[in-house]
Amino acid sequence: MKKSSYHIILLSGLLLISASSVYAQEPSTCNIGEMPAMSLNKGQVCGDAVAKSILDNVAKMIIDNPGCNVYVNNRAEPSKVGQQLCWDRINQVMNYLIEKKGIRPGRLIFGMDNGDEDFNIITFTATTEEGPSSVPPPFPNISKLFKRRSGNCNY
Repeated sequence: MKKSSYHIILLSGLLLISASSVYAQEPSTCNIGEMPAMSLNKGQVCGDAVAKSILDNVAKMIIDNPGCNVYVNNRAEPSKVGQQLCWDRINQVMNYLIEKKGIRPGRLIFGMDNGDEDFNIITFTATTEEGPSSVPPPFPNISKLFKRRSGNCNY
């Protein structure tokens, strides 16, 4: 939507008229719809070739819809190990999308919550909201155990 404004200035007997146009920013819309979910094996940070394919599909959906941001969410088991595993999973997925697929970090929202089921499923939810693209790890010393077992993900 275009808004125009005019300014009239009287300077030393000269009449100056300036016009400027300002484009008001329309609110963003997001029309991605339902996004796929990604399953991981119990206790594993990294996925397999199927997980990589899902992430590639999610990346394409994000790139094709610039008005959308995406929650990357995993439910954490109530233990310290479960919470750190959840954080490591989300972090690996977001790193892949940012570093390998070129998604701007501000378009991804770190979504970690506690739950009582579906601990091994990472979900993606499109939104126009903004949120944190990173949060500090809850138990970084535990994270070292996962890294030794799985290394960096090679999605």
